[in-house]
Amino acid sequence: MTGRLLHVITTLDPGGAENALIDLVTGLAERGWDQRIAWLKDAGALQSVFQALSVPCTNLDVASGWWNARDQLQELCRNVDLVHSHLLKANTLAALSSGPRPLIGSRHNDEAILNRKPVALLHRLLSTRESRHIAISDAVADFYIDRGLCQNKFRVIPYGFQSGPPPVPVDWSVAFEIPASRVRLLHAGRLVPQKGQAVLLEALSSIPEAHLVICGVGPLEQELKTLATDYGLTDRVTFAGFRDDLSALMAGADAFVLPSLWEGLGRVLLEAMAVGCPVIASETSAIPSVLGGTGTLVPPGNPGALIEALRLIPDRNDTSFRQPLADRMATQLASAFALPMMLDRHEALYEEAQDA
Repeated sequence: MTGRLLHVITTLDPGGAENALIDLVTGLAERGWDQRIAWLKDAGALQSVFQALSVPCTNLDVASGWWNARDQLQELCRNVDLVHSHLLKANTLAALSSGPRPLIGSRHNDEAILNRKPVALLHRLLSTRESRHIAISDAVADFYIDRGLCQNKFRVIPYGFQSGPPPVPVDWSVAFEIPASRVRLLHAGRLVPQKGQAVLLEALSSIPEAHLVICGVGPLEQELKTLATDYGLTDRVTFAGFRDDLSALMAGADAFVLPSLWEGLGRVLLEAMAVGCPVIASETSAIPSVLGGTGTLVPPGNPGALIEALRLIPDRNDTSFRQPLADRMATQLASAFALPMMLDRHEALYEEAQDA
């Protein structure tokens, strides 16, 4: 099956949902789908990626007014067979704009704002417009079903991931001027409360032999830098901003740390698993099922437990540990997150939605 498909997403700036959309659009393009993309806000840093695939992109610019954005989206919807929205704001606008076209809404994360009952009610009403709902994990599906969305409309389709050639590890001692004796910890994610970076900094203050590199940008950046200073960590924390060589950084790290308070799936975990990087992450939401027993789990928001886990990281040159771990991670990726499987499930759901 192929057809004319419009993806609507909240932003085209780097993030888990946005990177997953790249995988989806790329795979569907190879299968002959005629796709286009509309995004709601921000600069659209990933626009060039889609343009390289000859996928047209439209900035709806909701900052100039929701009604104007709705009118633009209605016009785009008239020229496609199917609409697929991603993330809460895009789900909302697509429900108001897609008209008679079949609409599929993807949920990529828990949304704290839906804990407010009036907002949850409005979301539930708008979601009745969707032919089917996609959740990227059972944990995400449960979150929305608990807030009134129709269980029978949900299909769980985890992200797909295609491992590339093994990256050349970044030499941290050169890239970040970190002594070779330091334990190398890596974190990547938007700098927002959900990701638990404040807990990670508190734990790091008790691990004097470790250096942490934080990759990502977000509204908490200055607050986290101030916190690092308050903990006396200015010489042991590097705020690296957005990086496009994350896999190579992971390959040179002793461990990747994701202390999220909640997580829809955590696509960055798939990147760590693909290079066999040891993972320490919160035992919350979808994370345990994503890792499938290949990582170390700690209670979310618990710096003491995180400290204990960080103290047990094996040496990065211990191949007797790293190679068997990499093999288990590769098996988990292939069995649960194979990219062709993800594409097959989307195509089957698109057909189901059009026949509904």
